[in-house]
Amino acid sequence: MLFTAVPYKAVFIRASCVDRQYTCLPTDDEWKFAEDVVERLRLFNDITALFSRIDYVTANVYFTRIAKIRNQIRLWSSCGNPLVEAMSANMVAKFDKYWTDIQGLMGIATILDPRFKTAVLLICYEDLLDVSGRECEDRVADVKNLLTDLMNENHVAENIENNESLAPSIGNSDNFLSDISARIASRRPTSMGFKSELDWYLDEEMVNMQTKNFNVLDWWKVAGTQFPTLRRIARDIYAIPVTTVASEAAFSTSGRVLIDDKTKQPATFWSCLQDIQEGLQELAL
Repeated sequence: MLFTAVPYKAVFIRASCVDRQYTCLPTDDEWKFAEDVVERLRLFNDITALFSRIDYVTANVYFTRIAKIRNQIRLWSSCGNPLVEAMSANMVAKFDKYWTDIQGLMGIATILDPRFKTAVLLICYEDLLDVSGRECEDRVADVKNLLTDLMNENHVAENIENNESLAPSIGNSDNFLSDISARIASRRPTSMGFKSELDWYLDEEMVNMQTKNFNVLDWWKVAGTQFPTLRRIARDIYAIPVTTVASEAAFSTSGRVLIDDKTKQPATFWSCLQDIQEGLQELAL
């Protein structure tokens, strides 16, 4: 609303001159504050619309947007507007409270985006911490170690499933060789295969960030077949929603009673459909 109203400042002033009933003209200080804060609010509006829309985005976009928010809040803390500076201090406290718990998984989601990998993750940490160099590199290394641990767990689970599916029988050379192969794999150092798979993935050329209509799920479905363990992790990580706003909003509207405003009687079937459609449009926005 601010974005729409600010360009019409002269119209509001004119309305106060020709319409005696218009008595709520903003002061010059209020106009100045609106102009100062409108772009800051736009950042949150755009990111909120992205995170809470019905066709959920995958988790690979979360880290970059959240890092951008943190960087902007840091700039607001020294913008010269006392109200904005005080507001930014409260925002930082809440930001650190919630973000600390999930940044590891969101970092993995960033690495598993073939357009980003560790290069973009490092930049995100520089925006988050407002530093560069060893500290950010250590954070990236921690995320890689967490990803390696997940790969180990997935590999163990996969080996158990494969071993349970094997049913060796005497006289069957194929089953005998399969059993021997499984036993050899179980004695191989656990980190050997995973480190190689992760290195192969990271060493591959990054996908162009300007690729139109890029879909990370489609990439892992096709190109990701050569990284089976990472592919399995990507399937789980990218299903994590960043917010529960949409689902909570859906539940909160379930108790509404549709009543015609004029007759105060239950609305007709057609008007109910219209109200439902309007409600869905509000959720989509």
